[in-house]
Amino acid sequence: MKISIIIPVYNVALYLKDCLDSIVNQDDSLIEVFLINDGSTDNSESICNEYVSKYDYITLINQPNSGQSAARNAGLKKATGDYVWFVDSDDWIAKDSIRILREHLTKSDLDMFAFCFQNSIDGKIVDSELNCYETIAACSPNDFLKTTKYFFTSPWLRVFKNSFLKQNNITFVEEIFHEDDFFNYQSMNVAQKIQKIPDVLYYYRILANSNMRTLSYDVILKRINSLFFIIENLKTFTNLDKDYLEKRKIAYSNYITGTAEKYCKSNVGFGLKIKLITELKKKLPRVEVSNEDYKKSKAIWLQKKLYNSSTFFYCSYLTLLKKG
Repeated sequence: MKISIIIPVYNVALYLKDCLDSIVNQDDSLIEVFLINDGSTDNSESICNEYVSKYDYITLINQPNSGQSAARNAGLKKATGDYVWFVDSDDWIAKDSIRILREHLTKSDLDMFAFCFQNSIDGKIVDSELNCYETIAACSPNDFLKTTKYFFTSPWLRVFKNSFLKQNNITFVEEIFHEDDFFNYQSMNVAQKIQKIPDVLYYYRILANSNMRTLSYDVILKRINSLFFIIENLKTFTNLDKDYLEKRKIAYSNYITGTAEKYCKSNVGFGLKIKLITELKKKLPRVEVSNEDYKKSKAIWLQKKLYNSSTFFYCSYLTLLKKG
């Protein structure tokens, strides 16, 4: 059984060797690795070439900067392994993870196989508050969702059967954020069996300058529109539990409004705040306001009222809250 590891690479020269060393130092080498250099402008390509020259199972694919989804899709087209693992180039995998995966995957015919992770913050390994060291026997996706304490959507937290992805035409949607969420919904919607082990096989490096932490107007707007795209398409996943999908819809809606609120409380120019809320209202003209909101928090009640009545006063109110 062969495992294909797909690694998008974009300006990660500082961390790339940690990632690649964790792979080439595995005891089990029945793997193939695709490095997708997505138009890097730093020394990343040179580092990739260094490993390609040493290890015949590593292949470098260069492409113009097209985004992480396009890079993963490029690797998926080339993958010939029985299972596919999408690894991010600033993270690393655990010692013996390939051997552990192979031991479990040879026992069961699984579409998806999940495991656990730990965060790396400033060089220190810490547990994620969302990580659940669970053992879940092979089951249907809906049973898995009912059993797990938290379904983390990052694709590096599970491996996927290659033939399953290709037979169902499952790829990453390009030109959106939160593409990981959508990829997993596509997979869970048609999968037959998924399993999880409590072993930590992945280490996730948290970086301060991530796109998900920037206050760039274009990035924030793209993130919001991406979430609306997911909300609008949740209804297409007809095999997944309706209650679960409804909860996800509510969670995404809350995340959208929370993101807009955070932006309006930031130090960006007032005109950009007005611009963002104006764009948001094109897809979310009003938010629900109830008497329960008033009982729970008069501030939140007022904030919702202002959103519905006046973009100017809504942005002004949140700006004043930030200053206060």
